[in-house]
Amino acid sequence: MRSCRAGCTIAAFLVLMSRSCPMRAACGARLLALLVFAGAAGCRSIPSDPDSIDPDCRRRAAEDLAGESDDASIAQLRRLLADTHTACPSHPLVRGAAARAIGLSGRADVIPALAAVLEKDPVLQVRIDAAWGLGQCGIPEAAAPLRAALARDGEAPEVRRTAARALGALGLPAAVPDLVAALSDKDKTVRSSARDALIEITGEDQGDDPAAWK
Repeated sequence: MRSCRAGCTIAAFLVLMSRSCPMRAACGARLLALLVFAGAAGCRSIPSDPDSIDPDCRRRAAEDLAGESDDASIAQLRRLLADTHTACPSHPLVRGAAARAIGLSGRADVIPALAAVLEKDPVLQVRIDAAWGLGQCGIPEAAAPLRAALARDGEAPEVRRTAARALGALGLPAAVPDLVAALSDKDKTVRSSARDALIEITGEDQGDDPAAWK
């Protein structure tokens, strides 16, 4: 989109500068037409197709289903969450988009699938997306896999801090002990996210000292 705007801006400038000369004006008009055509081609939206061999099309299909909670949409998102139903290799962009989208459904029956992705997917960003999706479910059952991820030895700090933020989004007092424990995490960003989540859940700010929250 940025390149489209830039192309149109350049073309408009050329036309403006060419007004003093009819020949330059004609050349400018042709250039403008070419740039507009090229810009339109470059700005076409990605088609949504869950069965496409193009991962961008499958990703778009997942994004288009975000927030849908009917059985047919959830079944489609489950397929995209695994992304093994086409002849192409499973793609992390598709799995991540499906994790975010299926979390927005608010259905309890999708939590085991998201929990499995959060625990086992080999791609960091997909695990982050799964943690975010669980935080958007808005139901208490989503807390357990997030609490496990927050405390998991060897888990990347990016996932742990997303899990902390997701617990804050859920707003469950039962997660407070886990977040207090995360205030002692070796990673600064995890500690900061845990504190923010505690503030969001309790409405209070007791600082960085875990003892102050107990």
